[in-house]
Amino acid sequence: MRWLFIRGWNGEEPLWKIVWIYGVVLCLLAKAAVPVLRVTEHVDLDNPVGAQVCFIGWTQALYCGWMLVALWRCAFNAKREIWGYLVRPLVVLYILLFFVVSSIEEKPAAPKEVLIQSGIALQKQATQWLHYKPARSQ
Repeated sequence: MRWLFIRGWNGEEPLWKIVWIYGVVLCLLAKAAVPVLRVTEHVDLDNPVGAQVCFIGWTQALYCGWMLVALWRCAFNAKREIWGYLVRPLVVLYILLFFVVSSIEEKPAAPKEVLIQSGIALQKQATQWLHYKPARSQ
């Protein structure tokens, strides 16, 4: 199995194998394994500082990096040359989107009390508007 990954890294595999076997099948198997791992007693994925989370995270990062390199290098190993011209821009786009998404800072969620207070203030304002009667001039 190891030599299969080396062949992909070196650009010696056909593109269909990189996309369908390594990209789709292995990714689906990995995603199916995560819920199974959560059920077992041996792996605690709910613990954010656990060694298993770090291992799975790094494994996914390495796999993703390998996949991008393999897609780039095997892009023109297809029957039609057009696939190479389609795959390489998608690899670049994926890398750009990764950096854009990772650079976005998440805003912390507002505490529940702040949301409740703002909701009460909005409700009071709406009630005042509904019961507003203009002053009559005499």
